[in-house]
Amino acid sequence: MIPRRALTAALGCLLLSRTDPTVLSLLNRFPVAMIPVGLLQAASVYLLASRRFAPCLVYGACGVVYAGALTWWGRDAQTLLTVIQIGATAAVVVLGSFTLLTRKSAPRKSE
Repeated sequence: MIPRRALTAALGCLLLSRTDPTVLSLLNRFPVAMIPVGLLQAASVYLLASRRFAPCLVYGACGVVYAGALTWWGRDAQTLLTVIQIGATAAVVVLGSFTLLTRKSAPRKSE
């Protein structure tokens, strides 16, 4: 089994052409921060394709707040990754809650 530190160093050298310890510490946190961002992208594509415009507007509002938070608090790389993860997770929760609360129930068939 390859040690995690060696794998991170090899990946950092391959992708970023350097092995700076600060960059390598960010490389471990980056994929974790991108998981809620990917979930948001998938949800937004689904909502747009299904023509649910009210959740799309909520998604847009979350995007504006998210961009503002990244601009306001994202001054260095460590803080930026933390804000990305917290902001995207909060947007997933808000969008999911709104979608579940406004979902119309399917009409029942009468026999």
